[in-house]
Amino acid sequence: MVCEDPVVRSSMHMVRRAVELNVPLLIRGETGTGKELMARYAHAVSNRKGDFVAINCAAFPESLIESELFGHQEGAFTGSVRGGSKGLVRQAHLGTLFLDEIGMMPAQMQAKLLRFLDRMEIRPVGKTTEIQMDIQLISATNETSNGKEVMSHFRPDLLYRINTMEVCLPPLRARQDLHEIIKAIMETFSTPLQLTPQALSMLRAYDWPGNIRELKGF
Repeated sequence: MVCEDPVVRSSMHMVRRAVELNVPLLIRGETGTGKELMARYAHAVSNRKGDFVAINCAAFPESLIESELFGHQEGAFTGSVRGGSKGLVRQAHLGTLFLDEIGMMPAQMQAKLLRFLDRMEIRPVGKTTEIQMDIQLISATNETSNGKEVMSHFRPDLLYRINTMEVCLPPLRARQDLHEIIKAIMETFSTPLQLTPQALSMLRAYDWPGNIRELKGF
């Protein structure tokens, strides 16, 4: 992970502090700025022995997101998995749960997530008993305004709950370590390449709307 930019270094310090305190962390940044990479860094520097589990909140139909997150017992609903499912949250027990695109979470699910965070217990769909969980929660959003002022459709109480600490990753066009990022990407190529001063100047002048993800595919 290239971290010569002072804003990124400061963000990494905040991330380490969040996992030391075991408080929810919100990562803000445009698409492609490396929010999941930062979340994985947080998991790597923590002392948690469980898995890193990433969930894209926009990827699941509203009708299925509860069972995908919290699991379900067999026969809980039409199409449920034979033998039931433990759910993604349970897979992150003793590890890190990363909720990407948290702003896309349906309103009904926001209430259930808030209840889970308040009690750190899940109730799989179709069951009547609670299961205690121990996770580090990290959320991410593409909205880059101050975390407590964005996502007007989002529950304010949940928003305050998930951003006990927050960082905002800078877009690639604002980073001071573009050259180092390019060199790191070039080192992954099987054929050695040279970056001329003219080429670097052109790359610096480009706006990079897709950020690091776009640079990797350039």
